[in-house]
Amino acid sequence: MSVFQWTGLDNADLGNGGNWFDTDEPGQTQTPGVGDVAIIQNGQGLTGTLNVGVLGIVSDSATTSISITGSSTQVTAASVGIDYGFTLDTGATLQAGALAIGGDGTAVTVQNNAILDDSAGLNDMLTIGDSSESASLLLTKGGIMYYTSQAASGTLNLGGVSNSTATMTVSAGGYFGSELSGLNIGAAAGSSGLVDVTGAGSQFLVDNYGATVIGDDGVLGGSAQGTVEVTAGGYASLSSDYGVFIGTSGGMAKVVVSGADSAIEEGPNFEIGASESNIAGEVLVQSGGEFDAATDTYLNNGTISVTGANSVYTGRFLFMDAGTIVKVTTGGLAHVADVTELGGEISLAAGSLIVRGTIYMDSGSEIIGAGTVTATTIENSANIIAGGGTLVVNGPILGGGYDRIGSGAVLQLNGGVGSAQNVVFDSGANKLVLGEVADFGGHILDFATGDAIDILGKAATKVSYSGGTLTIDNGTTVVAKLKITGSYTTANFKLTSDNHNGSLISYAASAAERPIGEPIYQVPIAHFL
Repeated sequence: MSVFQWTGLDNADLGNGGNWFDTDEPGQTQTPGVGDVAIIQNGQGLTGTLNVGVLGIVSDSATTSISITGSSTQVTAASVGIDYGFTLDTGATLQAGALAIGGDGTAVTVQNNAILDDSAGLNDMLTIGDSSESASLLLTKGGIMYYTSQAASGTLNLGGVSNSTATMTVSAGGYFGSELSGLNIGAAAGSSGLVDVTGAGSQFLVDNYGATVIGDDGVLGGSAQGTVEVTAGGYASLSSDYGVFIGTSGGMAKVVVSGADSAIEEGPNFEIGASESNIAGEVLVQSGGEFDAATDTYLNNGTISVTGANSVYTGRFLFMDAGTIVKVTTGGLAHVADVTELGGEISLAAGSLIVRGTIYMDSGSEIIGAGTVTATTIENSANIIAGGGTLVVNGPILGGGYDRIGSGAVLQLNGGVGSAQNVVFDSGANKLVLGEVADFGGHILDFATGDAIDILGKAATKVSYSGGTLTIDNGTTVVAKLKITGSYTTANFKLTSDNHNGSLISYAASAAERPIGEPIYQVPIAHFL
Protein backbone atom coordinates (compact mmCIF):
# COMPACT_ATOMS: atom_id res chain seq x y z
CA MET A 1 0.00 0.00 0.00
CA SER A 2 1.26 3.45 -0.95
CA VAL A 3 0.11 6.93 0.01
CA PHE A 4 -0.47 9.27 -2.92
CA GLN A 5 -0.82 13.06 -2.77
CA TRP A 6 -2.76 14.95 -5.46
CA THR A 7 -0.57 17.46 -7.32
CA GLY A 8 -2.71 18.17 -10.37
CA LEU A 9 -4.10 21.53 -11.40
CA ASP A 10 -7.72 22.57 -11.66
CA ASN A 11 -9.87 20.47 -14.04
CA ALA A 12 -7.23 17.75 -14.15
CA ASP A 13 -7.74 14.02 -14.74
CA LEU A 14 -7.92 11.80 -11.64
CA GLY A 15 -6.79 8.85 -13.74
CA ASN A 16 -3.58 10.52 -14.92
CA GLY A 17 -0.61 9.22 -12.92
CA GLY A 18 1.26 12.43 -13.60
CA ASN A 19 -1.15 14.24 -11.29
CA TRP A 20 -0.19 12.13 -8.25
CA PHE A 21 2.87 12.13 -5.99
CA ASP A 22 3.83 8.80 -4.42
CA THR A 23 5.06 9.69 -0.94
CA ASP A 24 6.69 6.26 -0.57
CA GLU A 25 8.58 6.41 -3.88
CA PRO A 26 9.28 10.05 -4.79
CA GLY A 27 9.53 10.60 -8.50
CA GLN A 28 7.30 7.61 -9.32
CA THR A 29 4.50 8.47 -11.74
CA GLN A 30 1.51 6.26 -11.06
CA THR A 31 -2.24 6.38 -10.51
CA PRO A 32 -3.29 5.21 -6.99
CA GLY A 33 -4.72 1.69 -6.97
CA VAL A 34 -7.31 -0.37 -5.08
CA GLY A 35 -5.10 -0.90 -2.02
CA ASP A 36 -3.65 2.61 -1.90
CA VAL A 37 -4.41 5.79 0.02
CA ALA A 38 -5.20 8.86 -2.06
CA ILE A 39 -5.27 12.36 -0.56
CA ILE A 40 -6.74 15.36 -2.39
CA GLN A 41 -5.98 18.72 -0.76
CA ASN A 42 -6.52 21.05 -3.68
CA GLY A 43 -8.09 21.16 -7.10
CA GLN A 44 -11.41 22.15 -8.63
CA GLY A 45 -13.53 20.37 -11.18
CA LEU A 46 -11.46 17.16 -11.15
CA THR A 47 -12.69 14.47 -13.56
CA GLY A 48 -12.03 10.89 -14.60
CA THR A 49 -11.90 7.47 -12.94
CA LEU A 50 -10.28 6.54 -9.64
CA ASN A 51 -10.47 3.31 -7.60
CA VAL A 52 -8.58 3.31 -4.29
CA GLY A 53 -8.70 1.78 -0.84
CA VAL A 54 -8.83 5.04 1.11
CA LEU A 55 -9.72 8.50 -0.20
CA GLY A 56 -9.07 11.53 1.99
CA ILE A 57 -10.53 14.84 0.82
CA VAL A 58 -8.90 17.35 3.14
CA SER A 59 -7.63 20.90 3.20
CA ASP A 60 -5.47 23.20 5.25
CA SER A 61 -8.30 25.73 5.51
CA ALA A 62 -12.07 25.81 5.28
CA THR A 63 -11.87 28.23 2.36
CA THR A 64 -10.32 25.69 -0.03
CA SER A 65 -12.79 24.28 -2.56
CA ILE A 66 -12.36 20.77 -3.94
CA SER A 67 -14.73 19.54 -6.65
CA ILE A 68 -15.21 16.27 -8.55
CA THR A 69 -17.43 16.63 -11.57
CA GLY A 70 -18.59 15.21 -14.87
CA SER A 71 -21.18 12.64 -15.90
CA SER A 72 -18.46 10.12 -16.84
CA THR A 73 -16.50 10.60 -13.60
CA GLN A 74 -16.52 7.54 -11.32
CA VAL A 75 -14.62 7.53 -8.03
CA THR A 76 -14.64 4.39 -5.88
CA ALA A 77 -13.04 3.93 -2.46
CA ALA A 78 -13.36 1.40 0.34
CA SER A 79 -13.49 4.35 2.76
CA VAL A 80 -13.77 8.10 2.32
CA GLY A 81 -13.04 10.83 4.84
CA ILE A 82 -14.04 14.41 4.00
CA ASP A 83 -12.86 17.54 5.82
CA TYR A 84 -13.62 21.13 4.85
CA GLY A 85 -15.23 22.07 1.52
CA PHE A 86 -16.10 19.44 -1.11
CA THR A 87 -18.55 19.43 -4.03
CA LEU A 88 -19.72 16.47 -6.09
CA ASP A 89 -21.12 17.97 -9.26
CA THR A 90 -22.72 17.49 -12.69
CA GLY A 91 -23.51 13.78 -12.70
CA ALA A 92 -20.30 12.53 -11.07
CA THR A 93 -20.48 9.46 -8.82
CA LEU A 94 -18.54 8.85 -5.62
CA GLN A 95 -19.01 5.36 -4.20
CA ALA A 96 -17.73 4.91 -0.66
CA GLY A 97 -17.69 1.72 1.36
CA ALA A 98 -17.41 3.77 4.56
CA LEU A 99 -17.96 7.52 4.69
CA ALA A 100 -17.08 10.08 7.35
CA ILE A 101 -17.91 13.78 7.17
CA GLY A 102 -16.34 15.85 9.93
CA GLY A 103 -13.95 18.55 10.98
CA ASP A 104 -14.83 22.08 11.96
CA GLY A 105 -16.68 23.82 9.15
CA THR A 106 -16.80 20.83 6.81
CA ALA A 107 -19.38 21.41 4.08
CA VAL A 108 -20.22 18.74 1.48
CA THR A 109 -22.46 19.54 -1.51
CA VAL A 110 -23.93 16.99 -3.92
CA GLN A 111 -25.66 18.74 -6.80
CA ASN A 112 -26.73 18.68 -10.44
CA ASN A 113 -27.61 14.96 -10.53
CA ALA A 114 -24.34 13.84 -8.92
CA ILE A 115 -24.48 10.70 -6.74
CA LEU A 116 -22.86 10.03 -3.37
CA ASP A 117 -23.24 6.29 -2.76
CA ASP A 118 -22.36 4.92 0.67
CA SER A 119 -24.05 1.55 0.24
CA ALA A 120 -21.17 -0.82 -0.43
CA GLY A 121 -20.15 -1.31 3.20
CA LEU A 122 -22.12 -3.77 5.29
CA ASN A 123 -20.80 -2.74 8.67
CA ASP A 124 -20.12 0.97 8.53
CA MET A 125 -21.45 3.87 10.56
CA LEU A 126 -21.86 7.27 8.94
CA THR A 127 -21.35 10.22 11.26
CA ILE A 128 -21.83 13.75 10.03
CA GLY A 129 -20.14 15.93 12.59
CA ASP A 130 -17.64 13.38 13.89
CA SER A 131 -15.90 15.83 16.19
CA SER A 132 -17.05 18.47 18.66
CA GLU A 133 -17.35 21.00 15.84
CA SER A 134 -19.76 21.57 12.89
CA ALA A 135 -20.37 19.80 9.57
CA SER A 136 -23.04 19.91 6.87
CA LEU A 137 -24.28 17.93 3.87
CA LEU A 138 -26.32 19.54 1.09
CA LEU A 139 -28.18 17.47 -1.54
CA THR A 140 -29.60 19.87 -4.09
CA LYS A 141 -30.59 20.35 -7.75
CA GLY A 142 -31.13 16.63 -8.25
CA GLY A 143 -28.16 15.62 -6.10
CA ILE A 144 -28.57 12.09 -4.70
CA MET A 145 -27.21 10.21 -1.71
CA TYR A 146 -27.72 6.53 -0.88
CA TYR A 147 -26.74 5.05 2.46
CA THR A 148 -27.31 1.33 3.08
CA SER A 149 -26.04 -1.01 5.75
CA GLN A 150 -27.39 -4.41 6.70
CA ALA A 151 -25.39 -4.63 9.92
CA ALA A 152 -26.71 -3.85 13.40
CA SER A 153 -24.08 -1.13 13.68
CA GLY A 154 -25.12 0.52 10.41
CA THR A 155 -26.25 3.89 11.71
CA LEU A 156 -26.46 7.44 10.42
CA ASN A 157 -25.53 9.98 13.09
CA LEU A 158 -26.14 13.70 12.69
CA GLY A 159 -24.57 15.34 15.68
CA GLY A 160 -23.77 11.91 17.03
CA VAL A 161 -20.68 13.05 18.92
CA SER A 162 -20.92 15.13 22.09
CA ASN A 163 -21.08 18.89 21.43
CA SER A 164 -21.06 18.44 17.63
CA THR A 165 -23.34 20.28 15.20
CA ALA A 166 -24.55 18.58 12.01
CA THR A 167 -26.99 19.55 9.27
CA MET A 168 -28.35 17.62 6.29
CA THR A 169 -30.27 19.75 3.80
CA VAL A 170 -32.24 18.23 0.92
CA SER A 171 -33.47 20.94 -1.44
CA ALA A 172 -34.50 21.74 -5.01
CA GLY A 173 -35.26 18.14 -5.96
CA GLY A 174 -32.45 16.55 -3.96
CA TYR A 175 -32.81 12.98 -2.70
CA PHE A 176 -31.62 10.97 0.31
CA GLY A 177 -32.50 7.27 0.57
CA SER A 178 -31.36 4.77 3.18
CA GLU A 179 -31.79 1.26 4.50
CA LEU A 180 -29.99 0.92 7.80
CA SER A 181 -30.20 -0.06 11.43
CA GLY A 182 -30.66 3.35 13.01
CA LEU A 183 -30.91 7.10 12.48
CA ASN A 184 -29.81 9.48 15.25
CA ILE A 185 -30.46 13.20 14.86
CA GLY A 186 -28.91 15.10 17.73
CA ALA A 187 -28.60 12.02 19.87
CA ALA A 188 -25.44 12.72 21.89
CA ALA A 189 -25.20 14.99 24.92
CA GLY A 190 -24.69 18.60 23.89
CA SER A 191 -25.00 17.86 20.17
CA SER A 192 -27.29 19.43 17.58
CA GLY A 193 -28.69 17.61 14.54
CA LEU A 194 -30.94 19.01 11.80
CA VAL A 195 -32.57 17.42 8.75
CA ASP A 196 -34.03 20.13 6.49
CA VAL A 197 -36.09 18.94 3.49
CA THR A 198 -37.39 21.80 1.37
CA GLY A 199 -38.80 22.33 -2.09
CA ALA A 200 -40.99 20.35 -4.47
CA GLY A 201 -39.49 16.98 -5.35
CA SER A 202 -37.05 16.98 -2.44
CA GLN A 203 -37.14 13.66 -0.57
CA PHE A 204 -35.65 12.21 2.61
CA LEU A 205 -36.46 8.49 2.85
CA VAL A 206 -35.48 6.29 5.77
CA ASP A 207 -36.25 2.57 6.02
CA ASN A 208 -34.80 1.43 9.35
CA TYR A 209 -34.91 -2.01 10.87
CA GLY A 210 -33.85 -0.31 14.10
CA ALA A 211 -34.98 3.04 15.54
CA THR A 212 -35.02 6.70 14.60
CA VAL A 213 -34.07 8.95 17.52
CA ILE A 214 -34.57 12.72 17.29
CA GLY A 215 -33.04 14.31 20.37
CA ASP A 216 -31.31 12.33 23.11
CA ASP A 217 -34.22 10.17 24.16
CA GLY A 218 -33.08 8.02 27.03
CA VAL A 219 -29.80 9.91 27.54
CA LEU A 220 -30.35 11.60 30.90
CA GLY A 221 -28.52 14.78 31.75
CA GLY A 222 -27.85 15.57 28.12
CA SER A 223 -28.82 18.65 26.17
CA ALA A 224 -29.04 17.41 22.58
CA GLN A 225 -31.16 19.18 20.02
CA GLY A 226 -32.75 17.17 17.23
CA THR A 227 -34.91 18.70 14.50
CA VAL A 228 -36.58 17.52 11.29
CA GLU A 229 -38.11 20.23 9.09
CA VAL A 230 -40.05 19.55 5.89
CA THR A 231 -41.21 22.65 4.02
CA ALA A 232 -42.30 24.08 0.65
CA GLY A 233 -43.44 20.78 -0.87
CA GLY A 234 -40.71 18.52 0.52
CA TYR A 235 -41.36 14.93 1.64
CA ALA A 236 -39.85 12.77 4.39
CA SER A 237 -40.54 9.15 5.28
CA LEU A 238 -39.33 7.99 8.70
CA SER A 239 -40.04 4.27 8.62
CA SER A 240 -38.37 2.49 11.53
CA ASP A 241 -39.28 -1.01 12.67
CA TYR A 242 -38.41 -0.29 16.28
CA GLY A 243 -40.04 3.14 16.29
CA VAL A 244 -39.52 6.88 15.95
CA PHE A 245 -38.65 8.69 19.17
CA ILE A 246 -38.81 12.46 19.59
CA GLY A 247 -37.43 13.62 22.91
CA THR A 248 -34.67 15.46 24.72
CA SER A 249 -33.57 16.07 28.28
CA GLY A 250 -32.55 19.70 28.32
CA GLY A 251 -32.52 20.70 24.65
CA MET A 252 -35.21 20.61 21.98
CA ALA A 253 -36.62 17.77 19.93
CA LYS A 254 -38.91 18.91 17.15
CA VAL A 255 -40.50 17.78 13.91
CA VAL A 256 -41.98 20.47 11.63
CA VAL A 257 -43.95 20.06 8.41
CA SER A 258 -45.08 23.30 6.81
CA GLY A 259 -46.55 24.42 3.50
CA ALA A 260 -48.84 23.00 0.84
CA ASP A 261 -47.79 19.54 -0.45
CA SER A 262 -45.24 19.18 2.35
CA ALA A 263 -45.58 15.80 4.04
CA ILE A 264 -44.03 13.51 6.64
CA GLU A 265 -44.89 9.85 7.07
CA GLU A 266 -43.66 7.72 9.95
CA GLY A 267 -44.24 4.33 11.50
CA PRO A 268 -44.80 1.78 12.80
CA ASN A 269 -44.45 3.21 16.33
CA PHE A 270 -44.19 6.86 17.35
CA GLU A 271 -43.28 8.30 20.76
CA ILE A 272 -43.02 11.96 21.68
CA GLY A 273 -41.09 12.61 24.88
CA ALA A 274 -40.61 10.29 27.84
CA SER A 275 -42.59 11.12 30.97
CA GLU A 276 -40.52 9.08 33.38
CA SER A 277 -37.41 11.15 32.64
CA ASN A 278 -39.05 14.52 31.94
CA ILE A 279 -38.05 14.40 28.28
CA ALA A 280 -40.17 16.57 25.97
CA GLY A 281 -40.83 16.66 22.22
CA GLU A 282 -42.87 18.67 19.75
CA VAL A 283 -44.61 18.04 16.42
CA LEU A 284 -45.71 21.11 14.43
CA VAL A 285 -47.97 20.79 11.38
CA GLN A 286 -48.44 24.19 9.76
CA SER A 287 -49.71 26.13 6.74
CA GLY A 288 -51.16 23.20 4.81
CA GLY A 289 -48.56 20.58 5.75
CA GLU A 290 -49.49 16.95 6.40
CA PHE A 291 -48.15 14.54 9.03
CA ASP A 292 -49.20 10.90 8.73
CA ALA A 293 -48.47 8.75 11.77
CA ALA A 294 -49.13 5.39 10.16
CA THR A 295 -49.58 3.71 13.52
CA ASP A 296 -49.94 4.41 17.25
CA THR A 297 -48.73 7.70 18.74
CA TYR A 298 -47.60 7.90 22.36
CA LEU A 299 -47.54 11.50 23.53
CA ASN A 300 -45.60 10.97 26.74
CA ASN A 301 -44.45 14.52 27.35
CA GLY A 302 -44.83 17.28 24.80
CA THR A 303 -47.09 18.81 22.17
CA ILE A 304 -48.69 18.13 18.81
CA SER A 305 -49.78 21.38 17.13
CA VAL A 306 -51.83 21.51 13.92
CA THR A 307 -52.51 24.99 12.62
CA GLY A 308 -53.68 26.56 9.36
CA ALA A 309 -56.14 25.63 6.63
CA ASN A 310 -55.49 22.18 5.11
CA SER A 311 -52.94 21.31 7.81
CA VAL A 312 -53.60 17.68 8.75
CA TYR A 313 -52.31 15.24 11.38
CA THR A 314 -53.48 11.66 10.91
CA GLY A 315 -52.82 8.54 12.92
CA ARG A 316 -54.21 5.39 14.43
CA PHE A 317 -54.35 5.16 18.24
CA LEU A 318 -53.39 8.24 20.25
CA PHE A 319 -52.20 7.87 23.86
CA MET A 320 -51.74 11.11 25.83
CA ASP A 321 -50.17 11.30 29.29
CA ALA A 322 -51.05 13.99 31.83
CA GLY A 323 -49.49 17.33 30.95
CA THR A 324 -49.41 16.70 27.20
CA ILE A 325 -51.27 18.86 24.67
CA VAL A 326 -52.74 18.45 21.21
CA LYS A 327 -53.51 21.88 19.71
CA VAL A 328 -55.66 22.20 16.59
CA THR A 329 -56.16 25.77 15.43
CA THR A 330 -57.02 28.07 12.53
CA GLY A 331 -58.57 25.47 10.23
CA GLY A 332 -56.25 22.60 11.14
CA LEU A 333 -57.46 18.99 11.39
CA ALA A 334 -56.37 16.09 13.59
CA HIS A 335 -57.84 12.76 12.41
CA VAL A 336 -57.15 9.56 14.35
CA ALA A 337 -58.78 6.17 14.85
CA ASP A 338 -59.07 6.33 18.66
CA VAL A 339 -57.93 8.49 21.52
CA THR A 340 -57.30 5.44 23.63
CA GLU A 341 -56.05 7.40 26.61
CA LEU A 342 -56.55 11.14 27.09
CA GLY A 343 -54.72 12.22 30.21
CA GLY A 344 -53.70 15.66 28.95
CA GLU A 345 -55.43 18.39 26.97
CA ILE A 346 -56.93 18.71 23.49
CA SER A 347 -57.14 22.41 22.72
CA LEU A 348 -59.16 23.77 19.80
CA ALA A 349 -59.26 27.27 18.32
CA ALA A 350 -61.18 27.12 15.03
CA GLY A 351 -59.80 23.61 14.46
CA SER A 352 -61.28 20.13 14.17
CA LEU A 353 -60.67 16.75 15.78
CA ILE A 354 -62.15 13.67 14.08
CA VAL A 355 -61.94 10.35 15.91
CA ARG A 356 -63.27 7.34 14.03
CA GLY A 357 -63.76 5.43 17.29
CA THR A 358 -63.86 6.48 20.95
CA ILE A 359 -62.25 9.21 23.02
CA TYR A 360 -61.46 7.90 26.51
CA MET A 361 -60.99 10.86 28.86
CA ASP A 362 -59.14 10.19 32.12
CA SER A 363 -59.70 12.18 35.29
CA GLY A 364 -57.98 15.56 35.02
CA SER A 365 -58.01 15.70 31.21
CA GLU A 366 -59.70 18.36 29.07
CA ILE A 367 -61.14 19.02 25.67
CA ILE A 368 -61.22 22.81 25.58
CA GLY A 369 -61.78 25.72 23.23
CA ALA A 370 -63.76 26.47 20.09
CA GLY A 371 -64.00 24.20 17.06
CA THR A 372 -65.42 20.78 16.24
CA VAL A 373 -64.97 17.40 17.91
CA THR A 374 -66.41 14.35 16.17
CA ALA A 375 -66.26 10.85 17.62
CA THR A 376 -68.28 7.65 17.64
CA THR A 377 -68.37 7.96 21.45
CA ILE A 378 -66.79 10.20 24.08
CA GLU A 379 -66.25 8.59 27.47
CA ASN A 380 -65.96 11.78 29.50
CA SER A 381 -64.76 11.32 33.07
CA ALA A 382 -63.21 14.78 33.14
CA ASN A 383 -64.05 18.12 31.44
CA ILE A 384 -65.26 19.27 28.05
CA ILE A 385 -65.06 23.07 28.04
CA ALA A 386 -66.37 25.55 25.48
CA GLY A 387 -64.39 28.77 25.48
CA GLY A 388 -63.56 31.60 23.09
CA GLY A 389 -66.36 30.80 20.63
CA THR A 390 -68.45 27.78 19.69
CA LEU A 391 -67.43 24.23 20.54
CA VAL A 392 -69.41 21.66 18.52
CA VAL A 393 -69.41 18.07 19.75
CA ASN A 394 -70.67 15.42 17.32
CA GLY A 395 -71.25 12.06 18.97
CA PRO A 396 -72.70 10.80 22.25
CA ILE A 397 -71.07 11.80 25.55
CA LEU A 398 -71.07 9.17 28.29
CA GLY A 399 -69.37 8.85 31.67
CA GLY A 400 -69.55 10.96 34.80
CA GLY A 401 -67.75 14.12 33.71
CA TYR A 402 -68.55 17.79 33.19
CA ASP A 403 -69.42 19.79 30.08
CA ARG A 404 -68.72 23.43 30.87
CA ILE A 405 -69.69 26.58 29.00
CA GLY A 406 -67.27 29.46 29.52
CA SER A 407 -68.18 33.14 29.58
CA GLY A 408 -69.69 34.20 26.25
CA ALA A 409 -69.14 30.76 24.73
CA VAL A 410 -71.45 28.29 22.98
CA LEU A 411 -71.48 24.53 23.54
CA GLN A 412 -73.32 22.63 20.81
CA LEU A 413 -74.02 18.97 21.55
CA ASN A 414 -75.21 17.09 18.47
CA GLY A 415 -75.29 13.64 20.06
CA GLY A 416 -76.81 12.03 23.10
CA VAL A 417 -75.69 12.97 26.61
CA GLY A 418 -75.62 10.38 29.40
CA SER A 419 -77.47 10.80 32.67
CA ALA A 420 -74.22 11.11 34.69
CA GLN A 421 -72.99 14.11 32.68
CA ASN A 422 -73.26 17.61 34.15
CA VAL A 423 -73.59 20.63 31.87
CA VAL A 424 -72.43 23.71 33.76
CA PHE A 425 -73.03 27.35 32.80
CA ASP A 426 -70.07 29.40 34.03
CA SER A 427 -70.58 33.09 34.80
CA GLY A 428 -71.38 35.26 31.80
CA ALA A 429 -73.82 35.10 28.89
CA ASN A 430 -73.49 31.51 27.62
CA LYS A 431 -75.46 29.24 25.34
CA LEU A 432 -76.13 25.49 25.22
CA VAL A 433 -77.26 24.19 21.82
CA LEU A 434 -78.90 20.76 21.70
CA GLY A 435 -79.02 19.00 18.36
CA GLU A 436 -80.49 15.75 19.73
CA VAL A 437 -82.63 16.94 22.63
CA ALA A 438 -84.53 13.65 22.86
CA ASP A 439 -81.27 11.91 23.79
CA PHE A 440 -80.17 14.49 26.34
CA GLY A 441 -80.12 12.89 29.78
CA GLY A 442 -77.60 15.10 31.55
CA HIS A 443 -78.06 17.58 34.39
CA ILE A 444 -77.89 21.32 33.72
CA LEU A 445 -76.35 23.47 36.47
CA ASP A 446 -75.99 27.21 37.16
CA PHE A 447 -78.43 28.39 34.47
CA ALA A 448 -78.67 32.15 35.13
CA THR A 449 -79.11 35.65 33.73
CA GLY A 450 -77.76 35.96 30.16
CA ASP A 451 -77.77 32.20 29.56
CA ALA A 452 -79.81 30.40 26.89
CA ILE A 453 -80.65 26.89 25.69
CA ASP A 454 -81.27 26.46 21.97
CA ILE A 455 -83.22 23.35 20.92
CA LEU A 456 -82.48 22.85 17.23
CA GLY A 457 -85.28 21.97 14.85
CA LYS A 458 -87.95 21.64 17.55
CA ALA A 459 -90.63 24.32 17.82
CA ALA A 460 -92.41 24.69 21.17
CA THR A 461 -95.35 26.62 22.55
CA LYS A 462 -94.86 26.47 26.31
CA VAL A 463 -92.51 25.51 29.13
CA SER A 464 -93.12 24.46 32.72
CA TYR A 465 -90.74 23.77 35.60
CA SER A 466 -91.40 21.39 38.46
CA GLY A 467 -89.30 19.14 40.69
CA GLY A 468 -86.02 19.97 38.94
CA THR A 469 -87.35 19.24 35.43
CA LEU A 470 -88.12 21.75 32.70
CA THR A 471 -90.79 20.37 30.36
CA ILE A 472 -90.94 21.83 26.85
CA ASP A 473 -94.18 21.24 24.94
CA ASN A 474 -95.44 21.94 21.45
CA GLY A 475 -99.19 21.99 22.01
CA THR A 476 -99.97 18.61 23.59
CA THR A 477 -96.69 17.03 22.40
CA VAL A 478 -93.72 16.86 24.75
CA VAL A 479 -90.64 18.13 22.94
CA ALA A 480 -88.16 17.49 25.75
CA LYS A 481 -87.66 17.18 29.47
CA LEU A 482 -84.48 18.82 30.75
CA LYS A 483 -83.08 18.27 34.25
CA ILE A 484 -82.11 21.72 35.48
CA THR A 485 -80.78 21.79 39.02
CA GLY A 486 -81.47 24.86 41.14
CA SER A 487 -84.15 27.05 42.74
CA TYR A 488 -86.32 27.94 39.76
CA THR A 489 -89.98 28.49 38.89
CA THR A 490 -91.66 28.36 35.51
CA ALA A 491 -91.40 32.16 35.37
CA ASN A 492 -87.61 31.91 35.22
CA PHE A 493 -87.74 30.40 31.73
CA LYS A 494 -88.50 32.57 28.71
CA LEU A 495 -89.48 30.75 25.51
CA THR A 496 -89.03 32.24 22.04
CA SER A 497 -88.20 31.00 18.55
CA ASP A 498 -84.51 30.66 17.63
CA ASN A 499 -85.52 31.89 14.12
CA HIS A 500 -84.26 28.59 12.64
CA ASN A 501 -87.30 26.34 13.25
CA GLY A 502 -86.14 25.67 16.79
CA SER A 503 -86.81 26.94 20.30
CA LEU A 504 -84.76 29.28 22.46
CA ILE A 505 -85.06 29.17 26.23
CA SER A 506 -83.43 32.01 28.16
CA TYR A 507 -83.29 32.87 31.81
CA ALA A 508 -85.84 35.39 33.12
CA ALA A 509 -85.37 36.99 36.52
CA SER A 510 -88.10 36.37 39.10
CA ALA A 511 -90.13 39.22 40.60
CA ALA A 512 -87.77 39.34 43.59
CA GLU A 513 -84.74 39.59 41.27
CA ARG A 514 -86.31 42.01 38.75
CA PRO A 515 -85.37 45.70 39.04
CA ILE A 516 -88.19 48.09 39.98
CA GLY A 517 -90.20 49.08 36.92
CA GLU A 518 -89.37 45.99 34.85
CA PRO A 519 -92.61 44.43 33.48
CA ILE A 520 -93.73 40.98 34.58
CA TYR A 521 -92.77 38.40 31.96
CA GLN A 522 -95.44 36.66 29.85
CA VAL A 523 -94.62 33.52 27.85
CA PRO A 524 -95.16 34.59 24.18
CA ILE A 525 -97.22 31.56 23.18
CA ALA A 526 -98.87 33.43 20.30
CA HIS A 527 -95.51 33.62 18.53
CA PHE A 528 -95.70 29.90 17.83
CA LEU A 529 -99.38 29.72 16.81
